[in-house]
Parts: sequence; structure tokens; C-alpha cells
Amino acid sequence: TIENPDCSNPPKSIVFICKGNICRSPFSHHLAQKKIENDLNAKINIDSAGLEAKAHERSPENAISSAADYGLILENHKPKRIGRNMFEGHSMVIAMETWHFQALKKQFPESTDKIFVLPLFENNEHAKEGGFYRYNIEDPYGKSIDEFHKCFRRVEGVLRGCLMKLRK
Repeated sequence: TIENPDCSNPPKSIVFICKGNICRSPFSHHLAQKKIENDLNAKINIDSAGLEAKAHERSPENAISSAADYGLILENHKPKRIGRNMFEGHSMVIAMETWHFQALKKQFPESTDKIFVLPLFENNEHAKEGGFYRYNIEDPYGKSIDEFHKCFRRVEGVLRGCLMKLRK
């Protein structure tokens, strides 16, 4: 069973992780930053990175368009790869999928207590489900604009649960 560690101490910084750092993690980064400033009135350093990020890639048009619906701008986002310095520089590392979670635990075995799986913060009817959906936010890369909207709506809902947990 995959579980998130205790997060009773508010983090000073958060980094969101996905595969390429061009869709889910930059969207999560910018949305969390907006929500933390507006809802929590707190200053938490937020960033994003990818396990296999390539500096020359850019967010696809569907990601840019869907993010714009939330007032977020991804056009200028430059992907970054997670490395030791970035990992150690954040108090909370949040993965989009279980394979990201497992890869991070393998790469940084000394700090598994700060690695989380974003979907596990979900606190609605899906939180009771098992299987792929419960533990993963599916990658919309290469898919239709509708899939990006669906993905980003889910990220927004899961972030709400994450922020409620951090508020306590």
C-alpha cells in the first residue's frame, strides 16, 4: 500500500514532480502558488520539475490553453529535471503518479518522509476507490484538449484537499 507521510508540519517549500515537467507539474505549481497566496495567505516557495525533463521542450498548446482557463500562463515555462540540490531544497516533494513516487524514493532513499503522491490528498468519492485512478493523475500529454481540462480539473480538486491538510 502506498501512503503519504505525515504532513502535520507546514512545509516551507513544495516541488511538484511529473515525467516531463511540461503539463501536470507546472500547472500544479502555478495553481498551488495562486491558491496558497489567496486562500492561505501564506508564503511557501513552490516549484516544479520532471524526472525526465528536457530543457528544450515546451508545454503543448492544449496545456497552455487549458491552464489559461485558470488564469495561469504556461507559455514561458522551461522544464527542469529534478536533481539532488532541488530535491534537498524543498521540504515537500509531491509526485503525480506512483511510478514518480517510487522513482523518487529510489533516487533519494534517505528522504522518503518528504515524498508524497498528489492524488492521495483527494477527499471526495474517488478517495475511496482503488486502482490506477486512486494513485495516479493521468498524463494528458499528446491527448485532446478535453483530456487536459479533465486532468487540470482533477488537479484543482486534489490540490484543494492538499491545502486543507496543510492548513490544519
